[in-house]
Amino acid sequence: MAGSSFENFSWWERAILGIGVEFFFLPVKIGVTYLVLYKLLPMLYRASGIWQGALLLLMAVSVAAILNLLVLYGTTYPVIYGEEIDWSRISSGRFIWSFIDTSSVVGIAIGIKYFRLRLSSLEREKQLIEEKLQSELRFLRAQTNPHFLFNVLNSIYALARKKDDRTEETVLRLSKLLRFMIYECNATFIPLQKEVQMIQDYLKLEEVRFHDKVTLSFTEELDDSTYEIPPLLLLPLVENAFKHGISESRGKGEVRVGLKAQQGQLTFTVVNSIEEPVVVKGNNSGLGLQNLRRQLSLLYPDQHQLAINATNQHFHVNVSLNLRQL
Repeated sequence: MAGSSFENFSWWERAILGIGVEFFFLPVKIGVTYLVLYKLLPMLYRASGIWQGALLLLMAVSVAAILNLLVLYGTTYPVIYGEEIDWSRISSGRFIWSFIDTSSVVGIAIGIKYFRLRLSSLEREKQLIEEKLQSELRFLRAQTNPHFLFNVLNSIYALARKKDDRTEETVLRLSKLLRFMIYECNATFIPLQKEVQMIQDYLKLEEVRFHDKVTLSFTEELDDSTYEIPPLLLLPLVENAFKHGISESRGKGEVRVGLKAQQGQLTFTVVNSIEEPVVVKGNNSGLGLQNLRRQLSLLYPDQHQLAINATNQHFHVNVSLNLRQL
């Protein structure tokens, strides 16, 4: 084959020749890419300055560009094109072409590597955030569970002192609630219906405790049985209604609890009577409300609303959030 013109070649023959030429360059390109990715880049992380790393990278690509030219004129042309070896054809223009060709391959390889490293870094960050979230939620529930338990035990203690016949029934209800806390509360989410059942059991327990001192009402509207919610998320609101409302009342009080879950939106409202006006001071609330605020911010960021307000006779708490489904 004489000359270097490809005018008489079809596009398919030209493609075959081009692929054949690239196979000769592969060892050099693979070698310099491996050197940069697994030798020079780790050195750059430890280098004292960026200029040192840039110089090493420039030298590596320059050497590879020279090797490419040697392969081109010493092997590719004689084997593929049938031309004689002619080192005089190596020029500065050819070097620049070879340098750009080599650096583009190395650059693409570096980009892919950094993309994979970034994905791996994001995955680790996501895992760390998830582990931190779960750790904090376990801590919050570890605070809530004893808080809830002590309140219930105080209820039973008050009945036992009066030798009330309802003490046995109350202990059975407490046993049921404890089973829920032990076996259900380790999960991140539970069916909403289970949380509702626990709230109902708690209300019945407090109704036994306060007897004629309180008027209770509970309304429930659920349009789907597959909704999920974190365990013990809503109960502290009901606890607070008794602890800071009914327990401190000298006369008869009331507690109204309403739960509505429709089209993936939950609205939970607790209203309890008070004898003296309460000043709502933002986050300066009891342990139950503080834990609720924190859990809502962790589990429902930008997907919830918590409203607390008080009148001369009633204390209102309203929670709205987007529900997830099984």
